[in-house]
Amino acid sequence: MPDNDKKPYVVVTGATGFLGRYLAAELLGKGYGVVAVVRKGSTMQGKLPEPTKGEEQRALSNMDEPRAALHMDGSLISAKRGISAKPGVSVEPGISVDYPNLVTVEADLSKAADAVPGICGAAQGTPAAWFHFAWGGVNRDEIDSRRAQQENIAMSMSCLEAARMCGCGVFVDAGSRVEYGIVDGPMREDLECHPVNEYGRAKLMYYRAARDGCETAGMRYVHLRFFSVYGVGDHPWSLVSTLARELSGGRSVDVSACLHRWNFMHVRDAATAVVAVYEAVSGGASPYNRTRKGPIDLDSLREGRQAEVSYALQEGASVAVYEAVSGGASVTDMKTDIVNIASADTRVLREFTEEILSITGNKGQLRYGAFEQAKEGALSVEPDITRLLALTGALPEPWRERYTFRRGVEEIAARSLN
Repeated sequence: MPDNDKKPYVVVTGATGFLGRYLAAELLGKGYGVVAVVRKGSTMQGKLPEPTKGEEQRALSNMDEPRAALHMDGSLISAKRGISAKPGVSVEPGISVDYPNLVTVEADLSKAADAVPGICGAAQGTPAAWFHFAWGGVNRDEIDSRRAQQENIAMSMSCLEAARMCGCGVFVDAGSRVEYGIVDGPMREDLECHPVNEYGRAKLMYYRAARDGCETAGMRYVHLRFFSVYGVGDHPWSLVSTLARELSGGRSVDVSACLHRWNFMHVRDAATAVVAVYEAVSGGASPYNRTRKGPIDLDSLREGRQAEVSYALQEGASVAVYEAVSGGASVTDMKTDIVNIASADTRVLREFTEEILSITGNKGQLRYGAFEQAKEGALSVEPDITRLLALTGALPEPWRERYTFRRGVEEIAARSLN
C-alpha cells in the first residue's frame, strides 16, 4: 500500500500503552487516521504519540482534510471538521494536538459499544480496522490473578463487539508468547498451546473466543503473538530497562543464571511489523489478491534465501533459518490468524546481558544466579518468524528490522544518563 494512497481511519485501543503508542505513531506517520479510544479520566493521555517534524509533514501530506484531535464523550459525536492545527496548539480545554489526524475518544472499555457513535463520528464513517492493544495485569502481582485476567477477557470481547458494530473489516489484537507455554524448540504458530500462568491462559482463551467472534461477524482476524519487546518507555521493571538504568549508574544487579535462550525485539520494529502485517491482509497489498511473479515459496526461507522477502539481516545479529511452517507451502496457503512478532536475533540470554554491561561501560556488576525465577522457571524462547517474513515479504516495501540490540540499548542507556 503506497504511502501516497489515501489512508482510512483505524481504531486503536491501548494507544497510551508502551507498544500501543508506538503503533499509533507508526500508523499516523504513514498517513492513517487514528481514533485512540482511551479510558475515561485516564491520566495517560499525555502518553499519546508526538510526531517528529518529518512525521508531521508526512502525515499532513497524506491527509485529505487535516483535523484536530478533539476531546469526546464516547456517546457524543463532537467532531469538528475543517480545522487545521499544528502540533501543540490547544483546540479545546486541556487537549493538545499532536497529529492532525489523531482523534481521542474517551470510553469505558468494558462497555465499548457505548462509544460506537463517537468512534464512527471521529472516523468520519466506518473505521477500516480495529487494533486492540489494551490489556492490564501484566506485572508480577497480577499476572497470576484470575480475577484481573478475566476482566481483561471481558473488556477485550467488549471491544470486539464494538468493532463489529462499527463495521470494521479487520480486527488485530496483541497476543503473547506465554500462550505457548513450555516449548522445546522453535515456537511456531501451529503448535498446541499449554500456558503455565493465568495471563497466558487468559490470552489463549480470549484468542479462541475472538477468532470465533470475528468469523461470525465476517471480520478478518489477526492475532499477533509478541515475544520480548523493549525500548524507550518500557516498564521500568523490565530486564532491559533495569539493566540499562542500574548498570549505567555503576550498580550491581541480581539476575538469573541467564543460560536459557531468549529473543528481544525493539518496539519500533514491532510497530512497523504490526502495520506491515495489517497491510498484507487488508486489501490491495495482500499476498492473497496481489499480482506478483509467483508465490513466495517457504523453501526459500528454509534455505536461507532471505532476499526473496527482501529481509535485511542486522549487522552483528545471529540469524536462524527456520523450517517452513507448512512443508514448503506458498504464502497463499497460509490463511492463518496467528502471526509471531519477534526479532531474528535469538541467543543465550547471558549474551544479551553481557552486551548491555559492555554498552554501559562495564561500570556495574551482574550477579548471576542471585535472582529468584518465576514459578515456571527459566524457559527458553525461540520464536519462528517464517510466517511474518513470508507474509510481509509480499508488500511493495517488504518489512525488515532496523534496530540491532546494541542500537536499542544505547538509546535506553542514553536516556538513563539524562
